[in-house]
Amino acid sequence: MSHAVVFGNAPSGEFKSRYLGYRLDFIEHGKLRLFHDFLMLNDDESVAYSKNQRKIPSNRLFAIAVNNKPTAHMRPDNTIDDEKLGRNPKSNDYKIRYALLKKQDYDEYSSDIPTLKQLQDLKRTHKVRVKKNLNKAGDKSYSVVVEIFSELDEEWKPIYGKLEYEPKSKIHLHKDSVKPNVVDSNKPTMPSPLPYYSMNAEFSVKGNIKWKWGNKSQDWLKYAVLDEATDTFKEIDND
Repeated sequence: MSHAVVFGNAPSGEFKSRYLGYRLDFIEHGKLRLFHDFLMLNDDESVAYSKNQRKIPSNRLFAIAVNNKPTAHMRPDNTIDDEKLGRNPKSNDYKIRYALLKKQDYDEYSSDIPTLKQLQDLKRTHKVRVKKNLNKAGDKSYSVVVEIFSELDEEWKPIYGKLEYEPKSKIHLHKDSVKPNVVDSNKPTMPSPLPYYSMNAEFSVKGNIKWKWGNKSQDWLKYAVLDEATDTFKEIDND
């Protein structure tokens, strides 16, 4: 997955969009975040591409919204519990979930509304407002959804999801793995639950342990432990 998809590449403005769902991803310094992905559409609801660029997947326009503390919604196997996600009215996930509702989704006699996963599967069009930001160096950008138009309430809903750092380098998610299965049950199996590439090294998270693939040893090595107080991974001194 390219930098454009991870952090968004859409220009500032108002767009039709499609909600593509949420994903867990790491940003710099080992911080785990939950990203909500929005694909930008043209007025005729065709996919929007970067201007003067070829119509290839990496040139599609995206924007993101972010949950900076996703661990409250995670199961022991490092997947997101969709039933819990977006239940807290104060959370950014709930604001997104509510803003994506259509009138046919709402029953005034019931407290149940579709989950974010169910809303993703509906593949519907939503109007969003996007803000594109540049880092201090001016060489990397990220695009965030700042408002979603609620058809239920017929008004724009603010989405507060500040990215807590400015992107400095590209991060590529690892889709497929050619590594063999690991026998030790305490180590990640392949494909691992949350693999990603950073600085040409492969990492994986299982429980509160971050593992690093050793090219020389051809085995997983314990790399860092999650510090729940700061929601960051602390490297282990292996010396």
